[in-house]
Amino acid sequence: MRWLGPTLLAAAAAAFVLWGWAYASPRWTLAQMRRAAAAGDVRRLSSFADYAAMQGAEEAARRAKLRPLLASVSPEIRARYMAGERERRRERPEEFTFGPRNLLLHFGPSRYDGEPGREGIEMQSFDRFRVVNRSDPYPEPDGELGFRREGLGWRLVAMQRGYEEFPDGPPRNSWFDRLLRWLRHRN
Repeated sequence: MRWLGPTLLAAAAAAFVLWGWAYASPRWTLAQMRRAAAAGDVRRLSSFADYAAMQGAEEAARRAKLRPLLASVSPEIRARYMAGERERRRERPEEFTFGPRNLLLHFGPSRYDGEPGREGIEMQSFDRFRVVNRSDPYPEPDGELGFRREGLGWRLVAMQRGYEEFPDGPPRNSWFDRLLRWLRHRN
């Protein structure tokens, strides 16, 4: 029974350290990225990004958004649209690829045009978190930025580039969304 006290103390200390890392490391990563962008250090800023994963996430989101639209039109219109899309990709590849320039624009000083948003961090799981703008009444469901854990650090794997002018759904409430998800999983 003498070992019970030190064991519980060690377990509590380990839990506290793990909680501290889970709380502080996403914020530290974002602060490091902002510092690198403010200094114009493209190499340091790029060390936090996984451009291939960002490209894949954007392509998947684009396909998911276009699939219902293209399914409702005739095959001729669909073929013309796809030909036009291939032409745009060939003429302006910078619109369809991610690079350091996108990160500098996102983390630069004119991010919110002088008025900072209420940036929030939502932990999706132990190895994923997303950054959301809580002052936006119609935020994107997946957040502005998506990060994946790599070792003890985080890598940017998803980034929202285009904003919808007229969103489809009502304003999102993250607390209410999590409650609904929890209720759906219970049934």
